[in-house]
Amino acid sequence: MEVELDRRNNISLVHETLKQKFYAEIGSGRWALKAKIPSENDLARDFEVSRGTVRKALKSLETEGILQKATKGHGRIVIRPVDRKAGRLTKNIGIILHELTSDYYGDILSTQQAARQRGYDLVIYVTRDGAAALSSISQKHLDGLLVYCQEVLNMDIFEFSKYFPTVALYHNCTDNDIPSYYIDWPWAVFDLASHLFKEGLDNQILILPRNPAWNTWNASIVSGFRYAHLKQGIKFDRKQLMYTPFNTGNEERKEFLCAAMGRVKKGRSTGFISLVNWPTVHIIDYALKHGLKVPDEIAVAALMNTKLLGKSKIPITAYSFDLKEIAKQALCRLLDTIEGRDITDEDTDNPFYGELIIRESSSKNVVNIK
Repeated sequence: MEVELDRRNNISLVHETLKQKFYAEIGSGRWALKAKIPSENDLARDFEVSRGTVRKALKSLETEGILQKATKGHGRIVIRPVDRKAGRLTKNIGIILHELTSDYYGDILSTQQAARQRGYDLVIYVTRDGAAALSSISQKHLDGLLVYCQEVLNMDIFEFSKYFPTVALYHNCTDNDIPSYYIDWPWAVFDLASHLFKEGLDNQILILPRNPAWNTWNASIVSGFRYAHLKQGIKFDRKQLMYTPFNTGNEERKEFLCAAMGRVKKGRSTGFISLVNWPTVHIIDYALKHGLKVPDEIAVAALMNTKLLGKSKIPITAYSFDLKEIAKQALCRLLDTIEGRDITDEDTDNPFYGELIIRESSSKNVVNIK
């Protein structure tokens, strides 16, 4: 459901964000216990907000017993440290996912472990609606955001970054100056297509997810596929593209496989590259059932490696990415930003290229079976 972010939500979010910054001032010792903190005017100037917003945030800290008005003169003093027993229970990193599936469990567990080693816990939001997430997190104490989901629009991520330190994961948002850690899909498909060309497979079909949220990624993947053809001097035709859902019923799969086999040209070896994993195994089974030789007449490669592909009847060539390492690096960048560490030499654009694992589904000369 669409959630409209109104002015009241924005004011609440600015107030909560300012409170987090005040917690950080106290927790770091910059606002020392029993010492007077800067005036409302100074804080409004330093944090670039209105004096009314500053006053509201300070009164919240008074209510929590962290600050109190000075008994002599004006101003406020810190009367209680910010720790797990006062004020905030913990330092929190928000993680936004478009869905919580087994594909993400390993990433999240390793991210959680790395975060806890540095004193942070994770707060997970599952949503496809960036505006709804923004409205929800305005009610939480967060130090920063790690945006996992590929299906949150760039503009939503940009909105997050106005209020929280934000890092994009599996999503290239460098146009908005947001640090991004993502898979370089165009390079992966270029490398796979080039490998198939070397194996003599000049009739290639690219299988992509039929999902409007993937349109941007599909376009970038097609660009890599097209470039591989250009380098070989072979004309690219959009008829070489096929689309299928990530998950389908048996009847839909049969229809898709029949259509895929219809793309096989007599007398020409055909290579299939798929971002959706289920067709890879089924295409091989279908080909063998109909007397086609793998990889001589039909070859198959996947854009995302899984254990299942390596254990297939004919192990399937695939690109392998260390997703846990990508997530870990993104988290470290976020925590370094939050903690004010020097990141001036670090780039906002951080693509990961992965490793091509060649197996019997595309080559007779396999040397790196994994």
